[in-house]
Amino acid sequence: MSIMPLCCNFAWEIVYGLIYPSKNRLERGVIVFGLVINFGIMYAAVLFSPREWTHAPLVERNLHWIFCIGIIGFLTGHLALAAEIGPALSYSWGAVVAQLMLSVGGLCQLLCRGSTRGASYTLWFSRFFGSYCVMGFAILRWMYWPESFAWLNSPLVLWSVAVFLIVDSSYGLCYWYVKRYEESCRTARTEKVK
Repeated sequence: MSIMPLCCNFAWEIVYGLIYPSKNRLERGVIVFGLVINFGIMYAAVLFSPREWTHAPLVERNLHWIFCIGIIGFLTGHLALAAEIGPALSYSWGAVVAQLMLSVGGLCQLLCRGSTRGASYTLWFSRFFGSYCVMGFAILRWMYWPESFAWLNSPLVLWSVAVFLIVDSSYGLCYWYVKRYEESCRTARTEKVK
């Protein structure tokens, strides 16, 4: 998972899991569970940074500070959004921003690395399926409760849906291509050794 999207998502989980928690216990539990998982991901990233970031020593030595500053930056952004438009609406708009960043960040990370290390079809499918479930729930809310969810038919939401569809679909295709490239390099290396 890319660093800044992870910080944005973690900050969103702090704001809507702890500061403005849902009245629904299940939803609150899922958000807090996501917070714990993402904390584990960040801990592992810092722990293994000497192995993963040798090409970028500044990041390698300061990853914990990058996470702290990134989380604080996004935390203040999510809180500012909640103060501006209210926690109920900012819950959804903040999630849209975090989801867009996670989708685009994941695709960029895959392409920049040129490696499937840390990625899988399972990870892609879970994100892809999750995005589609959220869109399905949003469509149902808009159709059956238009008085509360008319904002879901806005140009910005529709643009976000298009970006999700394009980027999350592209990820699967790019993952397949990078995986195929890795296998061809491995095959070429073993033939060269023979």
